[in-house]
Amino acid sequence: MAVPEKRIAITLDWPLLSAVLFLSVVGLVNLVSASPTPNFWHRQLISFVIGFGMMMLVAGIHYRLFEQVAYPFYALIMMFLLLTVLWGTLIGGSRSWLRIGPWSMQPSEFVKIATVLAMAKYFHDQHVGGPYGLRQLLTPALIGLCPVTLIMLQPDLGTATMLGFIVVGMILFVGVRRRLIVVGVVLAMVMAPLSWKVMKAHQKDRIYAFINPGVDPTGTGYNVIQSMVTVGSGRVVGKGYKLGTQTALKYLPEVHTDFVFSVLGEEWGFIGCFILLGCFLFLLLWGIKIAAGAKDRFGALTALGVVLLIFWHTVINIAMTLGVFPVVGIPLPFLSYGGSFLISVFVGMGMLMSIEERRFMF
Repeated sequence: MAVPEKRIAITLDWPLLSAVLFLSVVGLVNLVSASPTPNFWHRQLISFVIGFGMMMLVAGIHYRLFEQVAYPFYALIMMFLLLTVLWGTLIGGSRSWLRIGPWSMQPSEFVKIATVLAMAKYFHDQHVGGPYGLRQLLTPALIGLCPVTLIMLQPDLGTATMLGFIVVGMILFVGVRRRLIVVGVVLAMVMAPLSWKVMKAHQKDRIYAFINPGVDPTGTGYNVIQSMVTVGSGRVVGKGYKLGTQTALKYLPEVHTDFVFSVLGEEWGFIGCFILLGCFLFLLLWGIKIAAGAKDRFGALTALGVVLLIFWHTVINIAMTLGVFPVVGIPLPFLSYGGSFLISVFVGMGMLMSIEERRFMF
């Protein structure tokens, strides 16, 4: 149920809201510089308004309501994900977008939130009071495997990997028997060669470019090399807003999505990157605090899932731009262009606020 307006004004999580607004403003300002055309940041601004409204709406709803609708919401998003695989719009070799009239959405972004809620509900209802065995983990494994499989069929290796990290993180948090961890590691090692065989040619090229970008500096290794050059050219204080030559001369493609951090590094330098990373660190630590102080297991696991979502997106995206992780198309929260992703992140922040708000209710 919704919380009265006065109560929200008094107990709203202002530190979390301040961090979200700061990152959002930095993202919009950075996108103005990185966007090839004004249309990109105009659309992002619209997505920000929608996402912010969704965040405040979700924050005003008791998070236990999300527990009641977790499975139906998961089923609904899975239906949209299946429709995307079958009839989605083909962009960049992947069917990730589903058009509904004049609107388009990327269900794979919203399925992350849906999966977090479904797993949190399962572990809340099936609390065994100790390490989970194989039988208890079959259902959550299936909850995670179904969307990962559909996303792989699009194909979108980056998003599928990201969702896998979130699912595994939540499973490890609730506690798993040691022998299952060993079996899981062995299976991962066995599946790695098989995964390589089913990868598309462009996905393999990204792995090659990660291992040695210099092998094909004008082809597969071009993005990684240019990204590292762009970040390094910012030095300590940066070249100044809209004064980045790498960005202005279009040496680095996809600067508004995958490599948006490179633009910030060139224009604002080490100091700007340090402040941004400090804000992300605060956001993650605050999310962990909310998870630790949650009133029940569902709230704690939901908060943990949102924290994992922000953590892995931030770490992998920045690692891509620095050449220490393969380029897999992972956006940076609040900064990368993309309406579906931005709105889904705002929804996650609203859930954190709702969980924190209800910590004071009896």
